[in-house]
Amino acid sequence: MRNISEMSVIHVEITNACHLRCANCTRHLGHHDKPFFMTLDEVEKAIDSLEGFDGIIGLMGGEPFMHPQIKEIFEIFGRKTKRRKR
Repeated sequence: MRNISEMSVIHVEITNACHLRCANCTRHLGHHDKPFFMTLDEVEKAIDSLEGFDGIIGLMGGEPFMHPQIKEIFEIFGRKTKRRKR
């Protein structure tokens, strides 16, 4: 397994919520009774922890657009990351 510092892309998983229940989903997304949503503080800390990372940073989920605070998360993401690194 490669060290995280050797990765070219790192995703911050902001939720495991998904509107689908695909039988072939290896992560079992959409099958949770109570989905997980990162708080805005957790999102900010996760992005801050990647300071100095030279690769691409993305937002991931289940379905990130299901996060009830996705607009605020995009604002944090835009403020904390350079456009060429998103």
